[in-house]
Amino acid sequence: MILSLLIDMQRASRASISPPPLKRAGHSGPRRVLTNEQRRALLKWWNDDSYGKRKQDDARKWWKKQYGYELHRLTCSDILSPLYAYLDEDTVTKHELSSKRMRKQNWPTLEAVLIEWQIRYDKHPDSSSTTGDLLRYKAIEF
Repeated sequence: MILSLLIDMQRASRASISPPPLKRAGHSGPRRVLTNEQRRALLKWWNDDSYGKRKQDDARKWWKKQYGYELHRLTCSDILSPLYAYLDEDTVTKHELSSKRMRKQNWPTLEAVLIEWQIRYDKHPDSSSTTGDLLRYKAIEF
C-alpha cells in the first residue's frame, strides 16, 4: 500500500514538470543585443568606398564573417538607416559605444541637477555614500 502511494506520487511529480517552451518560428536561438560599437563597425564598413557598390546581403555576409552569427535583415536595415548616423561622429564616448541602447532622458534638467547635487554631496567630508533611495528622495524634493 505504501509502495503504491510512493509510485503514484512519483508519477504525479513527473507529470507536473512541463516541457521546455517551443521556439517561435524563424528563431534559431537566444536574442542577441548589439552594441553601438558593433553597429559603428558595420557603418564604417558600409561607408568605405574601397569595396565598391554593396547590397544589404553583402553587409549581412560581412556581419556573419565578422561576428559569427547572422544579422536579421530588418536589423541590418535599421543600422544602415539614418537612425544610427550619430555613431559616425567623433564625439561618441566609449561608454556610448559599449552601451547596447541609447535612451533619451525623460527629465534632462532634473538629471543634470541631480548629478550636480551628487558631485557636491560626495565631496563633502561628512557625507556618506549616495544611494538610489537618496537620489529618489532628492529628485522628489527638487
